[in-house]
Amino acid sequence: MSALSFRGLISRLHQHLLSPSLSSIAAAPTPLPFHLLSRRFLSSDALLDGSQILLQPTRIIQATPSVMTPNSKRTGIIAVKCGMTALWDKWGARLPITILWVDDNIVSQVKTLEKEGIFSLQIGCGHKKAKHLTKPEVGHFRAQGVPLKRKLKEFPVTEDALLPVGTFIGVQHFVPGQYVDVTGISRGKGFQGGMKRWGFKGMPQSHGTSLTHRSIGSTGQRDAPGKVFKGKKMPGRMGGKQRTVKNVWVYKVDPARNLMWVKGQVPGATGNFVFIKDAVYNKPDVSMLPFPTYFATKDEDTADLEPLVADLGEVQEQRSLELFVGKAKGMKREQQVECGGCGAPERLLLHNLRHRASYRRLCTNCVLKNHQGLFCPICLEVFKESPPPQQRLICLKCPSISHLSCSSSSSSSHSSFTCPPCSNPNFSFFNFTPNKKPKSTPDHPPGSNDHDDKMRVIDKEAAKALLAAAKIAAASMTKAAAVARVEAERRVKEATLTKKRAKEALERLAFLARKDNDRLNKSKADAAAAAAAEKGNNNGLYPVSHANPPKLQRQHSAHGMPN
Repeated sequence: MSALSFRGLISRLHQHLLSPSLSSIAAAPTPLPFHLLSRRFLSSDALLDGSQILLQPTRIIQATPSVMTPNSKRTGIIAVKCGMTALWDKWGARLPITILWVDDNIVSQVKTLEKEGIFSLQIGCGHKKAKHLTKPEVGHFRAQGVPLKRKLKEFPVTEDALLPVGTFIGVQHFVPGQYVDVTGISRGKGFQGGMKRWGFKGMPQSHGTSLTHRSIGSTGQRDAPGKVFKGKKMPGRMGGKQRTVKNVWVYKVDPARNLMWVKGQVPGATGNFVFIKDAVYNKPDVSMLPFPTYFATKDEDTADLEPLVADLGEVQEQRSLELFVGKAKGMKREQQVECGGCGAPERLLLHNLRHRASYRRLCTNCVLKNHQGLFCPICLEVFKESPPPQQRLICLKCPSISHLSCSSSSSSSHSSFTCPPCSNPNFSFFNFTPNKKPKSTPDHPPGSNDHDDKMRVIDKEAAKALLAAAKIAAASMTKAAAVARVEAERRVKEATLTKKRAKEALERLAFLARKDNDRLNKSKADAAAAAAAEKGNNNGLYPVSHANPPKLQRQHSAHGMPN
């Protein structure tokens, strides 16, 4: 489109806007959004009718709390990465923590569907002088009537999450225990090779490989196709790109200092800006979030507010039981909520023990079935010492040992004794009745407890089995701790001995170095002394065997007469 035709369209549009017929319209038609108007105006279609081009009513946005729906989308905030540290929670677990500083976030611009074609909020962070900003930036801030900001970021929101310009957004916008997505610019590592950048294995480290141990190898084929395909992983610049870490757990929030503690690492170096918003995949509970943001009361003093720490709850209670438990079925300890043997999903009834050279979590039934010979399978008494031969019976099919008194009442023939697990394949040591309400009593009438439907009743035999499994697990962990202590002491002794040998070797090397240095100095001194003695005997002239200089001898031989 030429410049003249474009000017003609603009003038025609102004004529439609300033037409007096617009004021005589009785019923105002439905106005079109600006983005549709601009799309129609810049296209090759005919211009809009002047009756459809009307000014939109001003949208009134108020900073008032409202109810958040599952489809609502809140704004994010801008923070400064202060660094990393480590904390220990009340369960004794170590938490790698990144500290983020929310530096005076305010809403610097509101974009609506009628004007810009999208609902979003522009958030400003920090402070900056006017001399350090460009004139368009200064004009933007002055037009919006907000202070000059150092960093700007636009966050898409839903219509119900709009906030007026100048609204302060603090660190209480997020609550401890929720998950967030953190976006930032990763650390730049410069030009790196394929092994560091992509994790390549490299070339062989043996004979025949010369100066190419860290090479990436072949990058393509021969004449067909005769090129390197795009996207080939090769050496190049590493880092310095925008990356997002998803599902970062918010551990603590300090409103007095506008600090937020999150678990794990976030992209970027110390002092860089990061953008934080609600997690997309692990969505938080809408009932626990302030919507559209947190509004402080009039009498609230943020300097007196205490830090808010995430409620650890049952998750950390489970984790405290799994601190000293190893992996089972390829699953991490903090994720294991079922038995490592039979797969029973009873998290609170699992025992931590060392079984088959590894730390595992097993249910009561698996613990007892895998440790025959340590208890009586009938009375479920754990042996401190093995019973004497005249007071015990051994199962014919397994190494289970039973008391003679217990087996006499349950078996008629001692020569053919078999333990209950061997005699009955479906036998289980531990049985309980879930979801069974207790009987109503005067002290406990029906409906007096809200948790009656979730109570589980364990009979006397199941309690004995649970106690026996707990004793066996405790003995196993005690033995494992003793073995680990012995192994640690052995390694300490080996380390001490190695240190001593290394010290002796260093002393020996130092002695040899001194001896070699003394010998070298002595040889140099002898050579210097010999040179000085030779110089003193000749008085700086030629050797004694030559009475005359070589030149004079040649002259004497040429003329045939003495000098």
